[in-house]
Amino acid sequence: MIKEICISERKNAEQVLGIQIPAYRVEAELIGSYDIPLLKDTVDTL
Repeated sequence: MIKEICISERKNAEQVLGIQIPAYRVEAELIGSYDIPLLKDTVDTL
């Protein structure tokens, strides 16, 4: 089931980043560039 979450709630934003950052690190390694804007997200910038 797909459920919408509110990333303005800090706990949710932290959980999203816990998936997002490692995923984009893998992508960065594959393409050989860490200049991916979503890799630089923080709880405050989501």
